[in-house]
Amino acid sequence: SAENYDKEVDCDGNLLMPSLKDAHTHTAMTFARSLADEYELNDWLFKAIFPREAKLTAEHVYWFTLLGFAENIMSGTTACFDMYMFPEAVAKAAVDIGIRNVFCGSPNDFGGMDLIEEIADIFSVQGIKTEIIAASIRNPIHVVDAARAGCDIATVPMGVIRQMIKHPLTDNGIERFLKDWETVPNK
Repeated sequence: SAENYDKEVDCDGNLLMPSLKDAHTHTAMTFARSLADEYELNDWLFKAIFPREAKLTAEHVYWFTLLGFAENIMSGTTACFDMYMFPEAVAKAAVDIGIRNVFCGSPNDFGGMDLIEEIADIFSVQGIKTEIIAASIRNPIHVVDAARAGCDIATVPMGVIRQMIKHPLTDNGIERFLKDWETVPNK
């Protein structure tokens, strides 16, 4: 009943719900819709996508991203996690159209740790308070590199965490410690 709510909204038969969030997108790839759909993934990437991406400029990415963000907003998506080239162009498109955007990148993609450093620099220079997340960490070196590049958070697969824990030097150190511990009197 109405007395259980602070405010009642009559939607006249329509649905009122929170907006959608796109958790993984390459928004600027609007240019690639229906491009070489007959290809298997590897051929699609190496024969159709990568050669075209190599020719993209920041301005191309801005306009393609703006188109994608406009479509997102029209369909009820108001925030996205975007991972693509020219993050400054993506940032400008997000600000210009008013969508919330999280900039993502993998250490192996589009410049790797250099991209993460660039994003950290952009946010620092602009005085934007944010947290940078490194995704797709693939080895222990990436964990260290991500921290040095300015990442606050990293998504690290369990296999990489196991590699970080199980290391010959760590194993030797623990073995020596335990041997030394056994010699301690009155434990």
